[in-house]
Amino acid sequence: MPLSAIVLVIFLVTFRLYLIRPSPKQKQNRNVASASTCSVAVFLGSGGHTSEALALVSSLDSQRYNRRTYIVTSGDTLSAQKALEFETKLPGPPTSKCSIISIPRARHVHQPLITTPFSSLLSLLTCIYYFVFRPLIYFRPQSLPTC
Repeated sequence: MPLSAIVLVIFLVTFRLYLIRPSPKQKQNRNVASASTCSVAVFLGSGGHTSEALALVSSLDSQRYNRRTYIVTSGDTLSAQKALEFETKLPGPPTSKCSIISIPRARHVHQPLITTPFSSLLSLLTCIYYFVFRPLIYFRPQSLPTC
């Protein structure tokens, strides 16, 4: 990997961290911040991880954490269905906004090892797009597609 690419990735990650850092006003107004709404990302996976993650999310206040983003791997339709079922069963008015993001798998079962670096790179680039570039483009989580 060329040095310029490494420097670019380090710069982008540092810039992203700079953008999401807490502002001094947030530190001073903790009472006001506790009444505001928040967004949360929930990573779902097969093998029981979906049930565990949804159990954890069910303990959150759905009115405060009313923008939820579920991240699933491509082909994991069961986790996406469980997330949609979970959203319909939440208490209170349906004011929450949720979105489901599908990330390509880094490696499929029985995938030849020679092709794994390419699929892993595709997965990495997709994650960089969704978690670094897309938040820079869409400053508001409301612009994401909803469930």
